[in-house]
Amino acid sequence: MVTIRQCDYTPDIHAADVAAFGDSYALSCPDAIWWDARDGRRLAGFCGLEIERGERIGFLCRAWVSPKYRGRRVQARMIRARESAARKAGLVRMVTYTSHGNCQSANSLIRCGYRMYTPEWAWGLDYCNYWFKVL
Repeated sequence: MVTIRQCDYTPDIHAADVAAFGDSYALSCPDAIWWDARDGRRLAGFCGLEIERGERIGFLCRAWVSPKYRGRRVQARMIRARESAARKAGLVRMVTYTSHGNCQSANSLIRCGYRMYTPEWAWGLDYCNYWFKVL
C-alpha cells in the first residue's frame, strides 16, 4: 500500500528528482513543501507545492511517480494532498503546467478537476500546457 505524507526534501527524493528530470528543482525553490509516496520504505513518488501567499495561489511543482507505481492513481492522490494543504493555507487557486506529450500527468490533472488555460505571460517551459483549478 502506498502512503503519501508531507516530508523534507530527502536524499532519495533528490536522487529520483535528478534521475527523472536531470537537475534538482528543489535547489531553485527552497520554500516548497514536499510530499513523498512510499510503499514501505520504497520511494514510489514525490511532489512539491509552492505557495504564493500574496496572490493566494498554489503551484503544483515537480511531481514524479516511479514506473512501477504508475496507473495506480498515486499522482492523483499526491495532487489531492497538495490541494488539501493549499486549502488549509487559505489558497483559492492552483496552477501548474505539463510538457506537451505528458498525457499521464494531463489526464491526472483532468480527473482532479483541472482545466487548461492560457496565462498572460508564459512562465513555464516553451513546450507546455498550463492548468488551473479554483479551490
